[in-house]
Amino acid sequence: MKPWRSLLIKNDKVNRIMPHLPDKTSPLFTQFERWSGKKKRLYITNNSEPGTNPFHLSQNLFANLVASPMRHERFSKTKSPKLLLIQSKIDMKSKQLKLCSIQSRTGKNSYVLNSEKVLEKMAKSPMVLSPLHLYSSKITNLNPSDIAMDKQSFLENYRIELINSIKQAYKNHLKNEAKEGDIGVIYDESNPKIMEIINILKGRQLQINLGALKESIGEEVVPSKHFLDSKTDMDLVILVYKLLNFLKN
Repeated sequence: MKPWRSLLIKNDKVNRIMPHLPDKTSPLFTQFERWSGKKKRLYITNNSEPGTNPFHLSQNLFANLVASPMRHERFSKTKSPKLLLIQSKIDMKSKQLKLCSIQSRTGKNSYVLNSEKVLEKMAKSPMVLSPLHLYSSKITNLNPSDIAMDKQSFLENYRIELINSIKQAYKNHLKNEAKEGDIGVIYDESNPKIMEIINILKGRQLQINLGALKESIGEEVVPSKHFLDSKTDMDLVILVYKLLNFLKN
């Protein structure tokens, strides 16, 4: 028998040298969670081992905003979290187009940028802001000429409705003592910072200053400093943030 045939038969006696795989240093492996959209490392406290403490993202304003469902924005034709947008709706009884301060799931909706300056420039007709599928529906049988929109009071009505929604929500959510994680809302025209992290006795706090907008509505909405609980008052915090974005952007 030839030597090489003997090696094949006695395969178990041959010492195999296994190749050494190089360490995975590519970001495709080491930073998998950044590009894959997975939440695999959401609760990891360091690079080597997972932890058990969550980040309490449900109490984070910005996490709530970006985690809201995605919607198509009419002007840019791109998708954005709906809490960063304004919902527009047609009242089918009065055939009136309006912007909604508090979004709802009922009826047919459209979404536009939450910016007073952009809407002043782009909102030239109801057709631009209305849900387009209403005009092509055989059930609604709408024509663009059927929809009424007062261009002079259109944005002002939204501003007033948004302010009134904040006032109404404030009635049940006022407190004078702050704790870590709370969000402070103030009106201080001498402070140019609209939003900042400040140190308090019990930790750190996000502070929103409507006075930095130099708008008369701020002091009316926030006559003094108030603290909002990041757990129970998140809906109110989002309304304040929407007002801030609407006037500033």
